[in-house]
Amino acid sequence: MSQVRLEIDGREVEVEAGKTILEAAKSIGTDIPTLCYHPLVAPFGACRLCSVKITKRGRSKIVTACNYPVEEGLIVETKSPDIIEIRKMLIEFLLARCPTVEIIQDLADEYGVGEPRFPREDETCILCGLCTRICDECVGVSAINFVDRGVDRKIEGPLEEPLGVNLSEVCIGCGACAYVCPTGTIKLEDVYKKIRSSFPFAAIEERTFGRRRAESEILGIYKNCYAVRSTNDDVLIKAQDGGAVTALLAYALDEGLIDCAAITVANGNWEPSAKIVRNYDDLLEGAGTKYTHYPSGIGVIEAAAAGCEDIGFVGTPCQIGGLRKIITSDQPYAIDKEKIKLLIGLFCMEIFKQELMDYIRENVLALEDVKKLDIKGKELRVYDKEGTLHVVPVDDVEGYGNTGCFACLDYTAELADISVGSVGSEPGWSTVFTRTGKGEELLRGAIEQGYVKVEEKVDLGEIERLTKFKRRRAAREAKK
Repeated sequence: MSQVRLEIDGREVEVEAGKTILEAAKSIGTDIPTLCYHPLVAPFGACRLCSVKITKRGRSKIVTACNYPVEEGLIVETKSPDIIEIRKMLIEFLLARCPTVEIIQDLADEYGVGEPRFPREDETCILCGLCTRICDECVGVSAINFVDRGVDRKIEGPLEEPLGVNLSEVCIGCGACAYVCPTGTIKLEDVYKKIRSSFPFAAIEERTFGRRRAESEILGIYKNCYAVRSTNDDVLIKAQDGGAVTALLAYALDEGLIDCAAITVANGNWEPSAKIVRNYDDLLEGAGTKYTHYPSGIGVIEAAAAGCEDIGFVGTPCQIGGLRKIITSDQPYAIDKEKIKLLIGLFCMEIFKQELMDYIRENVLALEDVKKLDIKGKELRVYDKEGTLHVVPVDDVEGYGNTGCFACLDYTAELADISVGSVGSEPGWSTVFTRTGKGEELLRGAIEQGYVKVEEKVDLGEIERLTKFKRRRAAREAKK
């Protein structure tokens, strides 16, 4: 890739051709404010807060940094007096429209914007379009869209509140819209409560298994249950419990059952993201549970865009349910559902907000020193890179949980091909439910080829107890 040299605030910068001014500025630590930009989606230029002055061939103009490509010899000013005045005016408009939104209040304080001169409104949505774009571009669902024009323009879907429209039938409840919403108009708790409480679980279960579970099938429909442990020491050191997910994916990739797996990884600050893996080394990088929310289903779209034809996916029960809804539905989703060949679900009581990691950094240890996280009983266990265990009572971090998860009935990912968790097995082993014929064949093949070893010593009683607890909690939530 060719390089482009330009000047930003008097500093020479060299970046790859095709990058935007915003990306170039970020590469040298220059902050340009923006509300409508997110790296997951194509830039839109809606809020215009990222306006900068550019000069080329002696002529100057104002452009939005998020979608203006770098050019050789370009001179960029991000903090000139005229740019500051433009931003102050934009912030004043936003503050008048959304006076209670914290991020806009913070911008007003930063730029010295006081009481707006314009009539105050009582909005929180700034019509940035991030929610509509991520739903369309990254999730392939298009459950949320702009409607009307001019002053009547608004967002439609996926919630009745706070956006004033009906629940979309095509919404899969991935939470991507809440993940990118800059103002908190769409909250993850609201999305989860609304979608999970109305999710057509029984219908999808019937389409998946050919029947609905009997009342006695507390743990959902499954073929067999095993305690599973990887035979690879490298996996056991890095992965969660018995390393079953990593080992099963390694076998599936090696045997050509899938050509990639969409998994969730975390960076040095334990911020999650989707990753497409095609080999053992990449799998090992993503081993271990990430306890904070990320709309990981995005990885399926990315995998298809990268040319993958046989995609495996690992996710929480809600993510598995969303993809299973796509697979079994006649709705015109943009996701090529024929390419989704394997769903591995993880036991999950609830997910946490990213603020959990701030708590760990401030009260336990630096995030770059964290090797692995685990929840056992009433303990959040934080392992550092030296092997030392730091224990945090779950009660201490309860406030960082996503209360929207309380509407979910599914603890063991009952719509997956294979469900994996730690409850019910001895330490160092994973509990695995094979639910479909595809899941059973995968595990059998991994056993025969020596990727895993299994035992049938699983305490189903504890798993049933937690499953019943989650369903009772959902029932209480539904009555509120």
